Amino acid sequence: MEDSAGHAGEEIFNKGTSRRIWGELYKVVDASDVLVFVLDARDPMGTRCLQLERELRRRQKHVVLLLNKVDLVPTWVTRRWVQELMP
Repeated sequence: MEDSAGHAGEEIFNKGTSRRIWGELYKVVDASDVLVFVLDARDPMGTRCLQLERELRRRQKHVVLLLNKVDLVPTWVTRRWVQELMP
């Protein structure tokens, strides 16, 4: 099943959101060349939206992943996530 924003099978996109919010998001996306995703170093994958990243790359937008709060995790964890998140 696919909703109006084109997000198939991701129930989280239907909770607490509206078409208006997604419409505003995509207006910003259309006007942007580079988008920055700020990820929490304690749980990067939990603060990442892979579906939105895929959509942005499909639209040939540049995506920068920024790890925030790296001071709250051991250095080796940060290094590992940097390796994992590199394309």
